[in-house]
Amino acid sequence: RIYFLLTVPALAAAYLFIHRRRRSKEIHAFIEDRERWRGQAIDAASRCQEAALEHAQRLHDRYPEISSLQKDAQDRGGDLWSRRQTHDDFLTLNLGRGLYMSPAVVRVSRLPDDREAAARWVDVFRNARIVPDTPTEYDLTASHLALVGPAEALAAHATNLLLQVTLLHSPSALEL
Repeated sequence: RIYFLLTVPALAAAYLFIHRRRRSKEIHAFIEDRERWRGQAIDAASRCQEAALEHAQRLHDRYPEISSLQKDAQDRGGDLWSRRQTHDDFLTLNLGRGLYMSPAVVRVSRLPDDREAAARWVDVFRNARIVPDTPTEYDLTASHLALVGPAEALAAHATNLLLQVTLLHSPSALEL
């Protein structure tokens, strides 16, 4: 009887020790898994942001500022009438600056179980694709362009577009 009384608490203590140890290993494995996933997610988001920034930089390079175009026209520089009819950007104009959403897509095989954490990560990936202050392009060969708004703003915008058309494109390719 004494043997039984001593054995039961010892077995219970051993069971608790093993259970706690197993639970501790599960928790550590979960934390390691979560940190590994977090590192991979941050890496994927930064690669997505880099790709978006690279594309935005290519757009910036394709559409020089009007002031530099005017200077180029006065100095007869390399951008003056640089877009011939065979050029990829023929009659493509910069309408201004805005937000650019990169076409890069991040596919995630599994999100954290916590819904709030998963929603935050989805937002991180979505925001990594957005690049502010990027040229907004419009191809005049695809369709017509209509400008609507207050007269002062329209005059400035129309002047900007006409300068782009006349400075970037050859006079033999245009009829104004």
